[in-house]
Amino acid sequence: MTGKFKTAFPNGAPKDESKKDEVAAVVPTATPKSDEKKDDAKKTSDAPPSTSNPQLSASKSTSTLLVIADTDFLFDDYSVRKFNVFGQTAAEPFNDNLAFAANSVEFLGGSPDLISIRGKGTSLRPFTVVRKMETDAQKEYQAKLTELDARLQQVQAKLSELQGKKGEGNRLVSTPEMTKAIEDFQKQQATIRGERREIRRALREDIDRLENKLLVINLLTTPLLVGAFGIWFYRARRK
Repeated sequence: MTGKFKTAFPNGAPKDESKKDEVAAVVPTATPKSDEKKDDAKKTSDAPPSTSNPQLSASKSTSTLLVIADTDFLFDDYSVRKFNVFGQTAAEPFNDNLAFAANSVEFLGGSPDLISIRGKGTSLRPFTVVRKMETDAQKEYQAKLTELDARLQQVQAKLSELQGKKGEGNRLVSTPEMTKAIEDFQKQQATIRGERREIRRALREDIDRLENKLLVINLLTTPLLVGAFGIWFYRARRK
């Protein structure tokens, strides 16, 4: 909890009602002079405090409180795992309770300026141009890629069916026609996979072209600027 907290006693410190009852129950009697000094000293001590430093009704600056709804999270049984190492007892944390306690102390004892600049988590800042190029390429080639995947599954199913056929004696049937059909399906499979690779390459073609262009620009910009500055500086010196 963070904020400016108010006091539970805005009207001042609460009065002790038990002392009032005791004073009212005492019967006034004549006291000797020797006891008058003690009574004066007692009255002085019971006098209300000076108002030179008045009580605060609310905190002047922002305060921070950590409210932990667990009374035993730092106990050994709930934070570490003990084991014996060469006759000595060692402890190994099996959760983040101890780290949480240490970080809490550091958080409360540190400067609020440092706390305010702590990381707020990761942020995603994608390249909008690249994202748009990927979306456009998916729209253009996704239908064809889906069709090739369906054809490839059909060819693989037929190829598995032919290769798994068995005749008498539980032996594989190997006829010239079946061998030719298997070879044809294998060629179709290789062709379809090649087309899939081409389409996937086309999906990245524009992005790769942009990356290469930016790479060339980054590599040549600095030498060109230095060379232009050198030519201008040489001409200025000649003049």
